[in-house]
Amino acid sequence: MFGAQWLGIGDAVVFTPAIQADERGEVCELFSTVGLTAAVGHALAVTQATCTSSRRGAMRGIYFTRVPSGQATLVSCLSGAVLHAVLDLSPGSPSFGSAELVRLDGRTRQALYLPDGLGHGYLVLSDHAIVVHLRGPEQPDVSPGTIHPLDPGLGIAWPPGIEPVLSAEDAAAPTLEQARTAGLLPGRLPGTGRRREPCGGAGGRPADQAAP
Repeated sequence: MFGAQWLGIGDAVVFTPAIQADERGEVCELFSTVGLTAAVGHALAVTQATCTSSRRGAMRGIYFTRVPSGQATLVSCLSGAVLHAVLDLSPGSPSFGSAELVRLDGRTRQALYLPDGLGHGYLVLSDHAIVVHLRGPEQPDVSPGTIHPLDPGLGIAWPPGIEPVLSAEDAAAPTLEQARTAGLLPGRLPGTGRRREPCGGAGGRPADQAAP
């Protein structure tokens, strides 16, 4: 079973699984169609699963797809720890430009649900981390977008003391303002109108996650 907490951006949700432990080790349910549907009001029809292995300092993102035909994602960290950023990149949204940070790690095995239209990316905190993405149907007419993760205009409070390592593509990505001016950002975020329980702070501060 899962506990669900809403972020303050879009319809992003943090799911916390119940971990069963005995003398053999641990087991938990990483994904449940019933549990996710009960929380967000619709199912995630998983058509793609990717597994990423990264070293400390690896930074991936900020990525997004356009609405309404983007690709929803469920992200979890199976080992190590990452700091995952969630951003509202939709001009006209009341929370446009705001960001929240969520720690995902192999101890709590929390999962982050990201509906289409949200910006997201992460920084690896541990020596090594394995991150899994479960994605919904990919639309052939939708091209992904990227925002530079170190753009000061995003106001993301990445932790000090970790040197970010970016791919050449991510390092060449536009800033938020450049993407907005060029009309590259998603449309207005959809909302479910469901009751939400915030689990993190605004302004790019980390959500209240378990300590390392």
